[in-house]
Amino acid sequence: MSKSTELGAAVVESLATEAATEIAKEYAEIGLDAVLSEGLLKDIPVVNTVVALGKLGISINDRLLIKKLLAFLSNFQTVSAEDRTEMVRKLESDSAYGRKVGEHIIELLDRIESHLKPRMVALVFKAYSASSIDSGMLHRLNNSIERIPLFEIPSIRRFSDATREQRLELNATSLQALVNAGLAIVGSGYGALVYEPNDVCAVFLALNLDLVRS
Repeated sequence: MSKSTELGAAVVESLATEAATEIAKEYAEIGLDAVLSEGLLKDIPVVNTVVALGKLGISINDRLLIKKLLAFLSNFQTVSAEDRTEMVRKLESDSAYGRKVGEHIIELLDRIESHLKPRMVALVFKAYSASSIDSGMLHRLNNSIERIPLFEIPSIRRFSDATREQRLELNATSLQALVNAGLAIVGSGYGALVYEPNDVCAVFLALNLDLVRS
């Protein structure tokens, strides 16, 4: 079994374990060192797995991944274990999703910044669990979260709320960042390029992803 497969299976097991999300929330608040203390890992299967795979020691990348996993899992405390299990089953039976949920989460968390973004990803999966979005929108939102620079996130709502004329005055680099993140489309008008929010941007803001805080 590959490392990503093993970690992915452990993520799914953690989502199905009632205590895991509760403990993840507690440890996310008190710090990583407490999570790694002896005897405090048994109820979070994926943390156990990261530690076991590290064998001789936990690398910086492992510590960052654990931090991201705790932030991600802690946001599922308000979702029952049954609903989390059903979310995984529903996604993996959805041909439009086309992934193993656990492996997808590990790969995504591994690529994104540890500050705020794991919580944003959790909100996207929770929205899917609540049938607020479909798997296609889940993929698009996670792609946007991955690609948007953290410092540009506050500009998303300002961009969406602005008029067409006001958007012409916005910073060109910020506008391009929104396009690159799949949150805006660009056309021509008013004798210049015109940037417009798209449906992904609308859902991003409807889920208040830009308002996530530590």
